[in-house]
Amino acid sequence: MNVISAELWELISFFEIEPVIPPGEAWPYTDAVFVVACNGLSLSCAIAPAYKVVRLMLEAGATRIYELNAMDIDDLRYRRNDGEEFLDICLAKSQVLTLRVKPTIQLSQAFKPNV
Repeated sequence: MNVISAELWELISFFEIEPVIPPGEAWPYTDAVFVVACNGLSLSCAIAPAYKVVRLMLEAGATRIYELNAMDIDDLRYRRNDGEEFLDICLAKSQVLTLRVKPTIQLSQAFKPNV
């Protein structure tokens, strides 16, 4: 089966919360939703591992400031470096969106041509 690399326990560690999963559905054949808030920002991240779908919504109060709806991504990877946790949303071989939620919510995107 071709699913994302990130394991459920890694995502729980990253977001520091249990996801909302529809009743009767099981990982990885479900849509797990993680919601975190920090410094006036709210982030909702929905992940469907078996279908390689990721949806992000970042809001400041009632204002949506970023939205991502990505289908058939290359991968979703959890990584830990020097005590910091990152979630890499590999949109394609040449594009990676990196998410951090601790100590504050941060998004960064990299594009590497000819990869």
